[in-house]
Amino acid sequence: MKDGLPTELNYQGQTACLRHLAPFTYTYNGHGLGGADLRLRVTFTSHVFSERTEVGQPHDFLDESDIRRSFDAGRYAFSLNLPNHLTGVLNQNAYSWPMRDKNGIANLAVLAPPQHQLVSGTYETVFYYLYPSDVDGIDVEMLVKSCYTMDINFNKHRRRDRIRVYVKEALFNNTRVPK
Repeated sequence: MKDGLPTELNYQGQTACLRHLAPFTYTYNGHGLGGADLRLRVTFTSHVFSERTEVGQPHDFLDESDIRRSFDAGRYAFSLNLPNHLTGVLNQNAYSWPMRDKNGIANLAVLAPPQHQLVSGTYETVFYYLYPSDVDGIDVEMLVKSCYTMDINFNKHRRRDRIRVYVKEALFNNTRVPK
């Protein structure tokens, strides 16, 4: 899967459609360089519908880093609406912050309804990072690394910024966010 996600995944004699995870673009009107529109392309990794396979166990495919992965029905079911959830997060300019997960440091965003009071509890989350794009017509790339349910204590994460702050940081500072 080094060349992006396929449109279908064949695993254990079954086929899962992955068309819903095709890259899409989101535009921040007037937030780009010189007041131009800022175009963000959102792409997904295989971690949004799979889990790491334990050593010695059969696996369904190799991920983008040649790590053995297994299809996960729960993550897949959630991924069916993930593009809509992310569009909602981008529309509401939701809070986000850097956070360490199993694979290193990435930005975390909580997938919560608009105007939802962020109180400690269990949330659907998405881990992502941002970087300047080399593609004509795209300013910033958002790579969604993973998504899952987790318990969050908001008292531990007092420094939060709106997601657009991180998108603009990637563009204006020409850097990966988080570094």
